Amino acid sequence: MPVGMPPLGGPVGRSRMRLSASGLVSWERCSRQWFHRTKQGLSGPVNPEMILGIIVEDALVSLLMEDPGDRGLDAKPCWIEWQEDSSKPNDGGGEEPESLEDIEKYLLARIPSTAAKVIELGAEKWKDAPFRSPERDWSEKSQDYVEALLQAGIELQLEEVEKCHAAGGGPYLSKWRENGDPHFVRSPRWCEEPRFPIPEKVPGNSLKLAAIKTSEENQAKDESEITWLEAWKIARPWVKDPRVWQPQRLYHPDGWAAGELDMLLRWKGKATVVDIKSGDGSSGWSTGLASQLRFYQWLYLRTRTEESLISEVEGVEGWYLGSKDRHEIDIWDSEELTQKDEELHSIWQAMTNADGDKETWPEANPSAWKGESVEETCKRCHARFICDFVSEELRQEGLFAVLPPRMKELSRQQVQENLQPREPASPISVIPNRVNVEGRISGKWGPMSNHFGEPVHGAVLSTGAKSSVVVEEMAPGTFLELKDLVDGNWLIKNAAPGVWRSSSRIYLDSRSSLVKPGEEDVEVTRIGLLPTRANVDGLVVSRRTAKGVRIDGKPWTMMTCHLWDGNRTIEVVVFGWGVTETFADITVGDRVLLTGAELGWRAGLPQLRISPRNSRIEVRSRDWKPIDELPDSIQ
Repeated sequence: MPVGMPPLGGPVGRSRMRLSASGLVSWERCSRQWFHRTKQGLSGPVNPEMILGIIVEDALVSLLMEDPGDRGLDAKPCWIEWQEDSSKPNDGGGEEPESLEDIEKYLLARIPSTAAKVIELGAEKWKDAPFRSPERDWSEKSQDYVEALLQAGIELQLEEVEKCHAAGGGPYLSKWRENGDPHFVRSPRWCEEPRFPIPEKVPGNSLKLAAIKTSEENQAKDESEITWLEAWKIARPWVKDPRVWQPQRLYHPDGWAAGELDMLLRWKGKATVVDIKSGDGSSGWSTGLASQLRFYQWLYLRTRTEESLISEVEGVEGWYLGSKDRHEIDIWDSEELTQKDEELHSIWQAMTNADGDKETWPEANPSAWKGESVEETCKRCHARFICDFVSEELRQEGLFAVLPPRMKELSRQQVQENLQPREPASPISVIPNRVNVEGRISGKWGPMSNHFGEPVHGAVLSTGAKSSVVVEEMAPGTFLELKDLVDGNWLIKNAAPGVWRSSSRIYLDSRSSLVKPGEEDVEVTRIGLLPTRANVDGLVVSRRTAKGVRIDGKPWTMMTCHLWDGNRTIEVVVFGWGVTETFADITVGDRVLLTGAELGWRAGLPQLRISPRNSRIEVRSRDWKPIDELPDSIQ
């Protein structure tokens, strides 16, 4: 199956604590760039291609979910109908295709309105993006351009249909004719209900699919030649169903790697992994295709079970819609796959060990940009303004991109002087990192969901009758010994202090350790003096808004920004219930004084969280200009 559940717990969504295909590609491009972008979350500005690629993939997938002949040629595409009322589109009014040309005609008739919807959705996402490339605009993308991309994707899939027809339907024709799609996770179709990875979380259980009904095209055994409609249905790949809000991912059996496939061709009896690209393959970003697809090959094979209908990968391909090219990549053989087990695990361990201590950061080792120099890779890194590997010219160029107009003529030293923290803020570097605490551990629990919805283990640390604090894993599996710990007095070393909903917390990860009291002479922090809040003052150098739907169907919103005080950066996050107009309007280049922020942790790094009740935000707009007649103390 192309989807699964985390075997050892943990979030079903994206996690900074797992190795992914995109993370691997970024690591190989430059491990320091990976750290800033993925681990710290220091993302650069959005460009139109980023938005277009996601929506075009959904649009192409929606066309592959159609059944030619179910509806008239002039009927509205199912994808558009579904977005308008979120119900299953009505069928009827069409004629069964008798040739490949009939299928193509049906699909091409849906492309113009689908492309128009892509442009409409993209314009909305571009408008809502809080950090956009200043020299770019969504108007660069036309409906004609999108139509060409969708047509290229359709033609590439029709090549598969033609091969399937010529092969007599492949090895599963009889199974199809007996019971429909033989795969446990079927290829999504608009005429069937979607399959959710966690059906019991679907509101009202109305779409629970553990015992999905038999396919509508069931029929008795038939020895006749395969029809073109059968070839279309059999060759249809598994794709990410746009109706399914729950993550559709594969998870390594040991929990440390995960990936989300775009497409999986299965009609030959062996799998072909396909990744959809909206570009033409000429960009330097395309050099990561081989690593990305081979990672998917490795992950797919490592998640097979005895019940898997398909347990072999025949090929991996990148479909470049911009050039209508099918890029076939050589797959790893069995010996290479075995070697990759250890190699990929080592990379994941290095990623996990990187935290707030700069000594743990991976080295800056950029590879050369496609056909050019290493410098060209660094030019495309948003974090180059804080990287000690790049030239001073590139550092200054990166700094210029995030500075407000009033600072653009200043040197780095002058900028740092201007960013000296205002009262009551302190430098980011002095925010409490790790503490040692001592007390009695008891009342162990878990796994239970933390504030990110991740199942973690926890306990209570107490010192006397009234002083106690919750102790929990920073993320799933980061401190498994807590689960089986014997109740008693313990000294916790290198714990991460924090707060959640006004209550102190102690977070444990791989840097933390437990020893018996008195075994080591270390400075211990009293529970009542645990640092739980911070005041910071810095320049906004990154801004992001994320929206989605939880596994139970409820919407969520999270906004983040990164503050830089001239020396260090820190992530600031606010969740849906705490989002204010002030925070929503923050943009890169603003100066922010934040007081009373709650200290938290994410993937081993400190993170400040906005409390609607206790935090205060003062924003000096990037376009603010000093007034000459006012004294410096007021400026």
